Amino acid sequence: MASIQKVQCVWTGFSGAPGTTTMYATAAADLLAPLRAFLNANVAIFPTGLTITMPGIGDIINDATGELTGTWGPVTSPAPVVGTGVAVYSAPSGVSVQWHTTGIVDGRRVKGRTYLVPWLGLQNDGSPSPTSLATLSTSLATYLAASAGNMKVWQRPRLASAGPPVVSARAGSSWPVDGSQVGDFMSVLRSRRD
Repeated sequence: MASIQKVQCVWTGFSGAPGTTTMYATAAADLLAPLRAFLNANVAIFPTGLTITMPGIGDIINDATGELTGTWGPVTSPAPVVGTGVAVYSAPSGVSVQWHTTGIVDGRRVKGRTYLVPWLGLQNDGSPSPTSLATLSTSLATYLAASAGNMKVWQRPRLASAGPPVVSARAGSSWPVDGSQVGDFMSVLRSRRD
């Protein structure tokens, strides 16, 4: 049985809040400082009033079954990340980071995604500014080097279904992140409240 540890950050202080960012790691306590440094490197692109609170405790999950098997922590939570940007912004809009792995499941590459919403670094056409993307790219490179295979993407298990269509069961798996990509476009987060 392989296990992964869940790190769930809570975003508050903007219209539509709260939001969450969920990451998985082999050792969550070792991911906290690099994750905070990554988010903190982008505070000028997050609006004033936004606060990202990081956990000091979380779940341990069997990646094959999805079952909760324990708790990591408690450890001292890192200081919250507080946005400093001052600009008009769209609360449900931001950028998304795609996380790459070497994993292949069902003939497809295993990838993850993290949304950074809301995001202030925009050009007049509504796309992310080159300056904000450069800041993000630099902080991503530093984060990936610091997390050094500790951060994971979880391919969740799938139950069988008699259909239609017929779907076979599949065990879950977790894969180390080895790269990232950010598109030159904005993403919109939707929720059941919309």
